[in-house]
Parts: sequence; C-alpha cells; structure tokens
Amino acid sequence: MRRFALYLIVHMVTSIGAASASAETADLELSARDSLRVYWMDEDVVVSAAKLPMSLYDLAGAASIVSEVTIDRSTARTLPELLSASGGLHAFGFAGNGMATTVESRGFTGFGETSHLRFLVDGVPFSDLSDDNAVWNLFDLDQLERVEIVRSASASLHGNTSYTGVVNLIPRTAVGPKWTWGKLEGGSFDHRAATGGVSWSERAWSGAVSGNWRRTGGFRTHSEWEGGSGFASVALRRDPETHARVSVHYHDADAEMPGALPENVSDETPTLASTPLDHDDVRRLYALTDFGTSFGEAHEVRVSLHVQREDRRRRQTILDTQELDRDATISGFQASYRATTTVAGVPVRLLTGLEGSAGTMTSTYNRVMEDGDLAEELSRGNVGRDEIAGYLRLSAEVVPRLTFTAGIRRDDLRTELVIPNVLLSGEPHDKAMGAWSPTASLNYRWKESRNAYLSVS
Repeated sequence: MRRFALYLIVHMVTSIGAASASAETADLELSARDSLRVYWMDEDVVVSAAKLPMSLYDLAGAASIVSEVTIDRSTARTLPELLSASGGLHAFGFAGNGMATTVESRGFTGFGETSHLRFLVDGVPFSDLSDDNAVWNLFDLDQLERVEIVRSASASLHGNTSYTGVVNLIPRTAVGPKWTWGKLEGGSFDHRAATGGVSWSERAWSGAVSGNWRRTGGFRTHSEWEGGSGFASVALRRDPETHARVSVHYHDADAEMPGALPENVSDETPTLASTPLDHDDVRRLYALTDFGTSFGEAHEVRVSLHVQREDRRRRQTILDTQELDRDATISGFQASYRATTTVAGVPVRLLTGLEGSAGTMTSTYNRVMEDGDLAEELSRGNVGRDEIAGYLRLSAEVVPRLTFTAGIRRDDLRTELVIPNVLLSGEPHDKAMGAWSPTASLNYRWKESRNAYLSVS
C-alpha cells in the first residue's frame, strides 16, 4: 500500500517600524544583534562552534552553515530531516512519527545512544545525562536563525561526544525594531502544527520570544506524538565592548512508542513485540546566562552559566514490562579568554578556556501489570557525574592566506553510582576517566570561497 502526504502551510510575517529608515539605521539595527553568537569578519560569517573567531574558509575542517533563508526554502519539517540533506549526516528513527530520530555522522553509530556528534544551542551542550544522546526535536525549524555543522573531529575544543563533529543551533532573535511572525501547518497522518514569535530591538536592549506546538498521528499504529517548546531571550549591550544575555527554553512532549515490530506481529505473537502501553513523556527546562567584555580589539573574556532539568517517564516492554521514572539536573559553566597579537611580524591568535559541569540523576523502575497499573519497584539508582576540562589553541597566519592552528584539551570525568540493593550493599561504585585531545592543522585559502586544509586530531 502506498501512502501520500499533503501539507497546507500558512506563513505570516509582520514587521513594525519606521518605513523611511535609512540604510545606516538598518546597519545599526543589525549590529545590535547578540554578538555572543554571530561574528562578521570581511563579510564572512564565522562558525560560532569553532570558539575562536575564524572565517568559514579559514577553518581547517569540513563545515557548513544552513542560513535562515535556506531553512525557510527547505522542504524539511524537522531538524533531523534538514541535517540529513547535508553531506556526511544520516538520520533514522524507529517510532514512525519522524520525531524520535537519531542523527549520525559519517558512519559512526551509537545504536540509539550517543552518535559522537556534539549537540549545542548557542554554544552550550544540550544532551541527555544518562547517555549523552542529543535531543534533536527541541526546536521547530522556524524557531532557528541558522544551523552550523562541523563534520571534523572536534574533541580538542568540545571534548566528549564530538569525535565526528558538532551541530550548533542559533535560535531566531531580533532582526529589527519589531518583528512578528507565525506559521500554521496541517496534513495527512493527523499532522497539525503552529509556530510563532515576536522579537524587538531598541538601543541597548533586544529580545525574542517564540513558541511551537506540533501533533502527528505517525505512520504506524500507536506512534502518536504531541509536544511543544518555548524559547525566550533578552540581551543587553551597554557599549561595543560589553554584552550580556539570558535565555530560557522549555520543552514538553508526550509520545506513544510502537515498539520494534509492526502491529500484525504483535497481534500474532504478543511476546515478541512491545505493547500499546509503551510511552515516553518528558519535560525539559534549559536556562542560560552569559557575559562578555572586550579590552580594546586584542582581548576578550566570556563567562556563561547554564542549568538543564529533565523529568521523564518512559515505559518500554521489549524485554520486560517496566516503567522508568527519572529526574536529572545538570549545572555547568564555561569561561574563555581570547587574545590577538603579533609575534615576529606574524599575526597570532590565542584561545584558552575552562569548562565543567555537575549532574545528578535518580532513576526508579517499576513493574507494569497487564492492565497498565504499576506494581512493585524493581530497582532504584542514584547517579552523579562531574566533568572538568581545559583547553588551549593557537592560530597563526604564517604567510598570507596560510594559517597554522594547534591545540590541546584535557577532560576529566568522575561518576558515582549508588544502588540501594541488598546484594550490592548500597555501596557507591565510582569510576574516573580522563583523556587528552590534541589537534594540528594547516589551511590555505586561495580564493574568497575556496580553501584546502590538512588536519590531524
């Protein structure tokens, strides 16, 4: 049987401001955007995920930027669909609704857990504490200003889970004095969605608020998904050298899980497939505040703090009838210093930083009866995970258009697991891990939009 999807999309955009604004005023409005996210150098947008401001074509690695215009013109409905259209990335999912999707890079697979592709929002890691898996459906595409994709090994900058690259999302923010927009969708498989937002920019202040709601019945039986997200950001720029920002993101999703086998197999052999009791209900809250200040044109300091909170209830019956109730919290910080100088007539740029996080998670498993009621508790565990990392990177233009970059990062991670079980006596089980991540590269830019590089990481 063939299935066809038909979607009706209504997109509304309103801009409120002075119609006679000069080009100079428009330029000032653009320059008031949050400089913590986007850099402009010689008309080239620099990849924020690189941490050290560098033109896209001076970056010794495979990278690309999906602009807001490209996102608007794309036929993709979700972020994984958009990423899968980019070279080197592959997206797949088992739920049959297009929402519970995993994105993998260049053949590296995590079998449903981390695929070693770092997921960032405004440069801050957003991932699951239990397995570092990225949450790819946090934003609707219309809530994004652009997407940065780095397909090169990035552990020397981002550490864990970035062996194959980095995906950095830049949420949509102010584009003028006042900007409102909205979109409605509807189609087959009981698909409905609504997205909208407003942004403003006045002198030193700018901000944005957006929201999204989506519902789909899915392509398979018992694969209904319904969820929403809200994003708010306020930025303050006191002068060209000092800026600060606060952002909050909330995500709420309720999903049915159809299991690994189709419905007819479940009917004929119920013990071989999941049951209609399976579900995944999750609430996530992210808060970020960051501050940056420059000392002239040669020195810049940045500090950011972030908190992630997750409340999840998940029922899976592939192996046994169990329900997981989990609470997790991650608190972290990032601090970096950048400097530009000249050594023996050669321009040199320095980046050094320190970052860390502390996370706690409590998980409880209960047996589920045939009627769906919870029975006795099967297991309980308390997990703590602390990370600390430091990095250093130098970049020098040894000759015109030829840039040499070298860097190193050290990560240390400690975990603690406590299981209140008689057999294990409730004693903690600690584990400490550490790793060095070096890199060195040469990049030659022979034209404004072409480059050749050699990189070892």
